Amino acid sequence: MEEIGMKTGKTIIVATILLCTSLIVAEEYTPEQKQELGNKAVHEMMQKIFSEAMAA
Repeated sequence: MEEIGMKTGKTIIVATILLCTSLIVAEEYTPEQKQELGNKAVHEMMQKIFSEAMAA
């Protein structure tokens, strides 16, 4: 059962990284904006992982 949760978490992480990467490529952002987008993505991923872990 835990393998399914981990697989879902990894899928969410990969999807979020791909989304952020595509957004960065699609727009011209300053280095500061790119850093902020990356930080926001990591924060959201960690929140999702923590929420799923606490629900288990």
